[in-house]
Amino acid sequence: MRDGTKNNASILLLTFIVLIVLWFVLSRLHFVVFIPLSIGGFILIVLSVIVILYFVLDHFLTGSW
Repeated sequence: MRDGTKNNASILLLTFIVLIVLWFVLSRLHFVVFIPLSIGGFILIVLSVIVILYFVLDHFLTGSW
């Protein structure tokens, strides 16, 4: 039960941080930059950032350092 709660808390925290970062970036975006990138590449970059954030937060929340 405790591991499930910790896992849910880390996912909730990750979601909250991602939303804050997106809000911060999008609220200050005043111009559009066109980068020749396919939709698959964009999705890969976004998923990579989410996975890295999840592992970093998981590392700090579990205290295995």
